[in-house]
Amino acid sequence: MSHNYHFKRGDAVRILWGRYARLEGIIDSAVFQKTVDYPDDYAAGYHVVLEGDKVVTVRWDQVEFRRLPNEWKPWLICWVHSV
Repeated sequence: MSHNYHFKRGDAVRILWGRYARLEGIIDSAVFQKTVDYPDDYAAGYHVVLEGDKVVTVRWDQVEFRRLPNEWKPWLICWVHSV
């Protein structure tokens, strides 16, 4: 089964539900693997980098697009140049 990913690397998102609900981060990559909230199931999802460089794996339907807050821009620039 194929899945169309809606977000790409660098997009700002908000996690809607689950262990990291209401936290915001930046998409690092699209993945097909086990996630934080469903550790026994493989699913289409994303690696999301949270502030503080913590990376979480969430399902594709757990995130929504967010406008990038101005205070994130220096953090994002540093993050993009470090990878």
